[in-house]
Amino acid sequence: MKRFLPALALLCIVPSLATSQGDGGSSDASAPYRPEKVEFRAPDRIKIAADLYRSDLGKGAPILLYFHDSHASREEYRHIARRLRAAGYNGLAVDLRAGNTANGPKSVTAKNAATRTRATSILDAEMDVARSFEWAHKRFPGSTVVGIGCSSSAGLVLRIAATRPELIDAAVLFSPAEVFASVGASKTFLREAAEKVSCPVFLSSARAEESDWRAIFDALPEGVGTLFLPKSNGVHGVRALENRQPVSKEVWPALLAFLDRVAPVEPGGSKDVPESAGGSGDAGDEERNESSATVGVEEAVSRRETRERSSTESGPSVLTRVVSFGASMTDGMGLPLHLSDVFSCMIRVDHEPIVNQGSTFFFMDPGKAGPAMVEAALERSPTLVVAIDFLFWFGYGSASLDGTPIEGPADRVALLEHGLELLDRFDCPIFVGDFPDMRDAVGKMLTPAQMPSPEGLEALNQRLSKWVASRDRVLLVPLKVFAKEMRSGKSVTIGRATFPKGSTSRLLQWDDLHPTLEGLCAIVDWMGIALVERGLAGEDELVLDYEELLAAARERASATEDESR
Repeated sequence: MKRFLPALALLCIVPSLATSQGDGGSSDASAPYRPEKVEFRAPDRIKIAADLYRSDLGKGAPILLYFHDSHASREEYRHIARRLRAAGYNGLAVDLRAGNTANGPKSVTAKNAATRTRATSILDAEMDVARSFEWAHKRFPGSTVVGIGCSSSAGLVLRIAATRPELIDAAVLFSPAEVFASVGASKTFLREAAEKVSCPVFLSSARAEESDWRAIFDALPEGVGTLFLPKSNGVHGVRALENRQPVSKEVWPALLAFLDRVAPVEPGGSKDVPESAGGSGDAGDEERNESSATVGVEEAVSRRETRERSSTESGPSVLTRVVSFGASMTDGMGLPLHLSDVFSCMIRVDHEPIVNQGSTFFFMDPGKAGPAMVEAALERSPTLVVAIDFLFWFGYGSASLDGTPIEGPADRVALLEHGLELLDRFDCPIFVGDFPDMRDAVGKMLTPAQMPSPEGLEALNQRLSKWVASRDRVLLVPLKVFAKEMRSGKSVTIGRATFPKGSTSRLLQWDDLHPTLEGLCAIVDWMGIALVERGLAGEDELVLDYEELLAAARERASATEDESR
C-alpha cells in the first residue's frame, strides 16, 4: 500500500526545521548549539566518547541515538542532531570503535580502542552500540529511545532491536547491508536479526542500493517496517539528510513523519498531521501497511510501559545469589582467601553466602572439571556468575580435550569453543576474563607447551571478543590489559586504584601468574565499578573504595588464619 507523507504539515509544525541555516543547526547560524561531551565505558573498559544534545523540553522528551558509518565519526551527525534537537528531541551522537573521520575529527573511541589494543571491527562495535542504549536508559528513564544507524551501524541498530528489544522503541536504518560476513558473521546475519524485530523500523537508502537491503526489509515481521525510497536516485546513508543534497528535501519529511508517529515530542500522543499535505509524490513514496504502523507503535508503548514498571517493581538483586567458579586464581592459590571471599567483602547489602567452586587442579582436565562446575552453579540458580579465570585453561594448556597435543592457534580456539558453550548455559550476568600474556610465568608455573604463541593469544581474544559482543549479559574483565601494564614497568591502574611503577611484586605473586591479595582486591574493585556502570548494582550496595575493600579483605584473612590455628 502506497501513501504520501505529510511533508508540508511537518515543516509547518516545526518551523525551525524549515528555516535552519547551512546543513542544519540553529536558525541563529552565528551561535550554533554546542553539545555536551560525555564518556562511558564499553564492556571491555574502552572509553566511549559521545556528544549529548539536550532538548529544551527536558529529559522526558524522546532521545535519538546516532551511530555513524564505519568510515566516519559522531561528527557525521553534527548538523542532523542540532536540527532534530530544535524539533524537541534529545540526542546522543556516539563515536564507535569502528570509525575514522567525518567533518574533521577522527572517532575518539576508535583511538581509545587502538591505544588499548582492542578489537575494532564493525562487529566488535556492537558492544559500543548496546552500551550506548543502556547509558541512554539510565540517564533518560522512561523516555522513548530511537536508534539511528548508517550503513554498518544501521545493521548494529537492527541487531539491538532483535536481541535487546527492551532497549529500543524504534529503529531508523539508512543504507543497511549484509557486510558482516567480512568479519566472520553469516551471510544472512542481518536477515536473521530482522526476523526477530518487533519495534517499528524505518529504512531508506539510495535507489541503487535496494539489492543490499531488500532481503533484510522483507524479513521483518508484518506490521514492523516502513520503507521510504526517494523519487530521485538519492545518496548513501545519512548524507541524504544534508541540506546540500537535493534528496534531503524528500527524506527529511519522511523521517520526521516516522519519528512523529513513534516518538512524538509532545506529551500525550502524536501530532495531528493531515495525510493530504504535501501533494502527490512531493515527498517520494513510503511503503507500509496501515495496520502495521499501528501495531508497531503499540509495541513501542508496551515496551516502554514495561520498562517503567520494572524500574519501580524491585526483583532479586544481582547480588542476591552470586556463584564463583574457575581455576586457581578463583581458588585463591597462595592466599588466605578465595576470590569469593573478597567479592563478598565488597557487597554491603544482604546476600546469600558465596560458595567457592574454584579448583587449583582445574588445569589438569578442564573438559571434565568445567562441566561439573557449571552444573553445580546452575543448581544454585545464580543471579550473578563470577568466572574470571574459568576460560584460562580453555586457551592455555598443552592438550586438546581428546588428549592430542595442541599444535597451533586453531586448536586453542577449538578448545575455547567448549568453554564458551558451557558459559552459554547461564542467562544471568556473568564476569569472564580475557586471555592475558603470562609469558613471565613460563619456567615457574607454566611450561613452554602450555603458553600460547602471540598469534594464539590474538586468536583467542578475537574469538572471545566476538562472543562477548553478542551477549550483553557478559562483563569482560580485561586481564590482558592489566598484565600488559604490569610488564611495562610503568604505573598500573586497575579500577580506581593506581599503583606506581615497579609495583608488579605488589600485584603478582612470585610465580608471575597469580595475584597477591592486593592484586585480587584491585580486580574485584574493578568488577564493582563495572556493575555500577552497567546499572546492575547501586553505588550504595557495594564498597567502591579500593583501600576500604583491601582493609576488609585483610581483616577477613586475619580472622580466617586465627580460626585455622
